[in-house]
Amino acid sequence: MRRHYHTYGFYGIFFLASLLSFGSIHSQTQSLDRDLSSIHLSHLYNNVLRHNRIVDVKTEYVNRENFIKGLYLTAQTAGSKRLADFIELANKTEINAFVIDGKNPNGSLPFIPEDESLKDYSEKNKMPLKNLNEILKDLKKNNIYSIARIIIFLDPFYASKHPDLIFYNKNKQPWKDFNGNKWLNPVNQQMWDYNVRVAKELHERGFDEIQFDYIRFPSDGVIRDLTWTHKGTKEETMRDFFKYLHAELREKENIKISADLFGLTFNMTEFDLNIGQRLEYAAPYFDAISPMVYPSHYPTGYMGFKNPANYPYEVIYQAMEKGKPIYKKLGLPFTARPWIQAFDMGALYNRERTRLQMQAIEDAEGAGWILWNARNEYKSEILDEEIQK
Repeated sequence: MRRHYHTYGFYGIFFLASLLSFGSIHSQTQSLDRDLSSIHLSHLYNNVLRHNRIVDVKTEYVNRENFIKGLYLTAQTAGSKRLADFIELANKTEINAFVIDGKNPNGSLPFIPEDESLKDYSEKNKMPLKNLNEILKDLKKNNIYSIARIIIFLDPFYASKHPDLIFYNKNKQPWKDFNGNKWLNPVNQQMWDYNVRVAKELHERGFDEIQFDYIRFPSDGVIRDLTWTHKGTKEETMRDFFKYLHAELREKENIKISADLFGLTFNMTEFDLNIGQRLEYAAPYFDAISPMVYPSHYPTGYMGFKNPANYPYEVIYQAMEKGKPIYKKLGLPFTARPWIQAFDMGALYNRERTRLQMQAIEDAEGAGWILWNARNEYKSEILDEEIQK
């Protein structure tokens, strides 16, 4: 299933575990040692629910001609015969962009690197994109905008090669989340440099944009046992990383970059969700922000709905509107380009519910949308035909 909270239903974890601590909401604490028993669940729940009032904010918007209508493809799919079917789908419908994994699920590189410093980070038996150049030429020939998605701080392969850069617990043993994953400590610039090199190579090979995912601290696991050396708060650490990406890729190389954030970063803009993600600290440094606003992942009672999955328009439109004041405050164009669900969870996501997600984003004057289905199984009936791209 989908990364971050997608596997275990994030909002259940959100209210029952350690994503937010009372201290991170009411003071910018640097302590990761807070006992889980100190979490005031009812307070947190009400804190989220009270952020359901839609505000009308006038701001600047991106060029509508650049409105992205994309779908997600794994590296395995993009490197297989299935790619031809998706290109045909794009040519027949409104789809104008593909988001393709630039790393395998385990973090190894799915292509043959040309940069010598990256060659140790690929595996011979896990290179579905070995013909990457040809794949990207095919996409360009068909006027399909290509986005490479790369995972950052949850990168098992890189962590296995650099055990000194991961989180440890109080007993000096590798810290693991509830799925047994080791996480990289976001303060290490060595790992920042590595991912910038990966991004540069993917762009040089032909990708139009690089999208960064897992750009956060862990959201689950026994957070109180996690230790780290730091100079500032989690959100400050992530802001420094975002600035670095901006400087190295946007400013120096003129590479378009985007970021995947938790959906609640748009609803609760004054908090970092105890994972270091804060919209105000991310928006200035990326060409687009993609909040993961899957309606099925919001809890019972959200916006007063017994089952938010049945109200895709309301949930997504509200999130978009709640994020707008941050862009206005920063004097930025509204570059929100959400991930939306193309999978059945919480409700049957037929054409009607899927189109309501898209309509909410268009009505909120967002920068586009990207469909997520982990198996890359997209129903053609959810898409409109479009003769001209």
